[in-house]
Amino acid sequence: PTPPAPQPPTPPTPEPQPAPKVSQLVWGRLPWTLALNADTLSQALADASANGRSGLLGNGAFSLYREGGSSARLATPEASAQFRLAGGSARLVMAGGRTTEAVAVGGGTLGVDFARGTFETRLQLSSPTLGSDSVQANGQVRPNGFLFGQGGNAYVAGALSLDGKEAGYYFDRNIPAGNLSGITTWGR
Repeated sequence: PTPPAPQPPTPPTPEPQPAPKVSQLVWGRLPWTLALNADTLSQALADASANGRSGLLGNGAFSLYREGGSSARLATPEASAQFRLAGGSARLVMAGGRTTEAVAVGGGTLGVDFARGTFETRLQLSSPTLGSDSVQANGQVRPNGFLFGQGGNAYVAGALSLDGKEAGYYFDRNIPAGNLSGITTWGR
């Protein structure tokens, strides 16, 4: 009998990387915003504004705070960078506004082209009502590190840390079931 052909070795499964740590950008929850159990990202407004952080922008429920203020310019030596999702919290407010459902943020991508002043992002989202869906956006990066989405299926606004190593943005998208919104942080 012929011996069996040798099998090629199985490639090792890559170890999942831990989420990047984000400390220069913090989401503050405005006093009238109820925290969902799934929201582990936002902090009380007093905590978010501590340590000299300045408020940058918000969506009426959350405000993004950054070390170094809102008028300082980015200091980025690279032409472009890819960011990994550090955290996300999202909710679906049903049509009529009486019911809110937590939405899981399952992953995503964020690429920033510092040389061209542009960004592109995509987030994977899911909930019982939503099923599986995504948010996609692209837009401008201003010299002070602010991000403003102008294309895609959702409105996105956020900012980068002044060293260009962290990012945070909120998104907002109207869908037939209601309003889908959330906040994210990203790192490298």
